Amino acid sequence: MAMALAIAYFYFVNRALKAENETLTVAVDQYESQHVADLARINELAREMKRRDDVISRRNQAQQSIAKQLRADNDALQVTLANENNREWARARLPDDIANRLRADTADHSDADN
Repeated sequence: MAMALAIAYFYFVNRALKAENETLTVAVDQYESQHVADLARINELAREMKRRDDVISRRNQAQQSIAKQLRADNDALQVTLANENNREWARARLPDDIANRLRADTADHSDADN
């Protein structure tokens, strides 16, 4: 009888251990599946971040190129404006210079006549 009880005890313990082992196997399988899914999502997010970084980098390069061109255009416009201002100043001064020269020439001639 003791032997039958021992056999029955070990039989039920063995069944309980098998059930626990099966439960743990299912849990491990679920964990591994979730881990694989998490890794796939992490890789997807990493690719998306890389794509966004590339877009931002291209935008920054374009903005730097535009800024460089704007600075060059601004410099050229400043030179053009300075040249135009010099021309306008010269045009405004030209009649006075001519009038002064004419007066000086006239004065020289009248002194020579006297």
